[in-house]
Amino acid sequence: AAPTEIAAAPTAFTQPAPPPPPPPPPAKSGKADAQATYAAKVNNAVWAAHDRNYPAAAVAIRFNGQTQVEFHLQDGILVSEPRVLVSCGYGIFDKSALQAVQFAHYPQPPDELRGDNTKITVWVHFNGH
Repeated sequence: AAPTEIAAAPTAFTQPAPPPPPPPPPAKSGKADAQATYAAKVNNAVWAAHDRNYPAAAVAIRFNGQTQVEFHLQDGILVSEPRVLVSCGYGIFDKSALQAVQFAHYPQPPDELRGDNTKITVWVHFNGH
């Protein structure tokens, strides 16, 4: 009788190593980067307007809180009425956040965003100056 071959079950030592995982995709660039950079500049513009017109009542009562505001810009121009998404709980301070958006001096967008109607969301902070 001919000898029978018995195949051993593969183990981690007898199996070839799996191929390495594919490299990660390259970091996003172009429009996504331009949007992030522009959003940061717009935030700074709103915060600067807020600092110029910081409500005296917030200082007087040492109020700490924040209001989230949403609005749209096109080519550095406010093209929608800003609206409160998250109130700080006091209408007078929410109104101050809306005014900061209305009075901010917005930078021109990068070329990738020219002509776009860009939705912006900003947190306006009150920290008891």
